[in-house]
Formats: sequence, structure tokens, C-alpha cells
Amino acid sequence: MRFSEARFPRFRGGGVRGAALSLLLLFACSGGSNQEMEWQETLVLRGAAGTIDLLLVIDNSNDMAEEQVVLARALPSLIDSLRNETLPDGTPFNDVLGVHVGVITTDMGAPGVPTCGESDDGLLQRRGNVAISGCRAEYPSFLEFRADASADVADLPCLAVVGTMGCGFELPLEAALKAITPASSDIAFASGTGHIDGANDGFWRDGATHVAIVLTNDDDCSTSDPRFYEPEGLPGEIRLRCFEHADELAGVERYGNGFAAADLDLLAVIAGVPLDREQDSFSDILSDPRMEKRVSAGNPLNLEPVCRPLGTSVDPARRLVETAAAFEARGGRSIVRSICRDDYADAVDDILREIASAHGGPTCLSQPFPRTPDGAVDCILVEFLPPGSPCERAFREGMSGEQVVCRVPEVSPAGDEPGWFPDEESAAAIEQCGVRPYRIGRRGGRSGEFALRCGRL
Repeated sequence: MRFSEARFPRFRGGGVRGAALSLLLLFACSGGSNQEMEWQETLVLRGAAGTIDLLLVIDNSNDMAEEQVVLARALPSLIDSLRNETLPDGTPFNDVLGVHVGVITTDMGAPGVPTCGESDDGLLQRRGNVAISGCRAEYPSFLEFRADASADVADLPCLAVVGTMGCGFELPLEAALKAITPASSDIAFASGTGHIDGANDGFWRDGATHVAIVLTNDDDCSTSDPRFYEPEGLPGEIRLRCFEHADELAGVERYGNGFAAADLDLLAVIAGVPLDREQDSFSDILSDPRMEKRVSAGNPLNLEPVCRPLGTSVDPARRLVETAAAFEARGGRSIVRSICRDDYADAVDDILREIASAHGGPTCLSQPFPRTPDGAVDCILVEFLPPGSPCERAFREGMSGEQVVCRVPEVSPAGDEPGWFPDEESAAAIEQCGVRPYRIGRRGGRSGEFALRCGRL
């Protein structure tokens, strides 16, 4: 069965990945009562069989003990919601067949500064917190959670409670960038190259939904020049260096551009913003007087805190908010929530909704699959690829302008081979799609633009 590009005009819907975005109905009548219906549904689907890679960037400086524990307490429900493909209010989202969770710290080292001699360098952490009952001393570089077999959510605190012996210069942006950047990138670091295809290999999967969550009670102090952190490198009080010499820090565009180049989908930040402003726009958050950085009148060696939850002072996280805005300007998705609370459940639920939105809703259709007289589904799924791309595990269907059109194989729902299959009135289709339980089932494949083309020609 072949479908002419001229008979099925292409269009791109606007909306979240993974959702059925638009529907085109074409009716043709010829010489009487005979009618044939042809329709095309244009889709943007996630690849890698609906996988999510979650990078936790956790401040391990000496006043973060309570905050780490509070985050660790909220993580199991986050992972359970992802595995169950359901938001806390019961709303379903796109299939999740696997979740990677990796942890890095904000410690990128600072020669000559106490506790800063050894850098974690953006490397995925393997050290387990043996002070927590049941935790092992060492873990894989990331935990993998799947529907069939997976790590135990009880292992999450073992890696997420990273301790408080890290450097007092917190570099969450530089650490995250180095963690997810390939060695071949043109991005320069203070030493070495990016780790995602080296020491962190296997964590960041092609086509997965990529998420980074940053937790810190200080603002970012990132630069790729290690001389900035030397005790005698710059004038002034070293504890105020990131404030007094902020103009020498790396521009936030380095991270907005770098995260986009590394295929990050969502940047989530839990840091120093006023709790009553966290739902506001980034510009409104930054304009709040409490976000102004100034030396504390009561303690001239510290900044005026934006809040004091859990017994610790929280600095205004201006650079982190500015980076969230810069990443959105590059087409990414960002969310900022306040660390000024003693429980992160609500903040993590908000982040979960953003993850689900980035990952996409269920691939539900607006009507049943049309059938041929013998009962076969009268549809094909095609994929649109850049010029010169091969059709992996698919048939070349033709060209659309300069794009290659590949026909994706239809496979059995009960098999394990990659491809697509029509799913009508199954338990999953009913749960995800409600009163119209018609969806595209898919195993394997890439992210990108697809079209489901149906009809008799």
C-alpha cells in the first residue's frame, strides 16, 4: 500500500512531544454515493522507547545536610509516578519504559581552598552513603528503573544524600555541563573534556527525555578559569568572591547554549527564590527586591539571605534563574522552585508535571483505526528524516521536499521487535486515552516527526 505525498499534505502541529497534535480529514466523492475517507494524523514522537534520563545536581557543601535528606525523601514518589506513567492527579502521560537516575555534585574543586582540593568534576557518583541503614558503599554510576526489573527506589537516598564535605564554591552549572557534554565538543573546561561519552557513557540515551534537577542553597559560581578560586587570586573576602567579582564568572549564555547542544529537554532548579514568587515569570522573580544580592548588615561575611529554612541561610539564586531563562530562549524548558520550605513534595510534583509535558502525552487518536474489508488496519506510520538519512529498520517511502520519508514496520503487539502497532481498547489504551481508546503502540525508534496515514486509495 502506497500513499501519495500530494494526496496527503503535510503539516506540523504545535504542542508537546509525544502527543497527537492535529487531525486532517479529507473527503472525496465521485459520481454518486460512493465515499472514501482518507486521513492523516501528524505526530511528534519520542524515541528510545519512551525513556527518561534524570540527572540530579546536588550541592554537597557544608550546610546542605537537611536539604539533601528532604530531597531524597521526595524522590521515590517521583520515580514511582514516572514508572506508573501517571501524575499525582491521575492524568496519564506518554509511555515510560525506563528511567535512568544519576547524581553529580556541585564540587568542581578549587586548588588551595580547604575541602576543595579534590574535584568530583561532573562525574556520576558511585559512593553510597553507608550512614543510611541498608545502603551499600558503592553503586553503579546510575540507577535504572524499568517496568519489568529495576533498581530499588530505596537506593535513591544512598546516592542522593551526598554528604557535606564538598567545596564551598558551588558550581552546579559547570558540573552539569561537563557531565552531559561529549569529549568532541568545542566547549572548553578548566581541565579535560566533557564526560557523557567517556566516564558517564551509557547514562544519556539518544532520543530519551533528558532532565536535570539542581538543588542548592547558594547561587551558582561557575567559571572555567580555576584561577578565580585561588585564595590570593583576587582582592577582597574569599567568602564574598562570587558576589564581589561576579563580572568574571562565565556568562549564563554558556550554559543556555551548552545545555541545548547537549540535548537537555528540561532544566529544573530548586534554589533561593522567594516562596511566594516561585509561580511567577523569571523576569518577575528577578525583579523582586529580595533577589537583590547585598552584604548582610548583621554578618558582613555573608549575603543577605532570601530565606532561612531548615536552620540555614539561602542566597538569592539570580544566576540560576537567569540561566533558566537563557535555556528557554534557546528552545528548552525550565522550571524554578523555591528551596525556602521544609518539604519538597509540592516542588517535585511541579517538576514531575514538567517532565511529563516534556516527555509527551499518550499517543492517542481521535477515532478508531480504519480497516480493510478483511479486517486489517488500513494505515501506515511514516517518519520524516533529514536529507541523506538512512531508513533504519524501515522501508524508504520516498521524499517530501528535501526530507527522507521512511515507512516504519508494523509489528505484533506481543513481540519484541522494533516498530509500531495499532492498540485499540487494551487496558493501557483505555487508561491513557479514556473514551477514545485508540493509540499508537511503539517499541524502539528515534525522536522526531511522524505521520500516521490511513485510508483507501
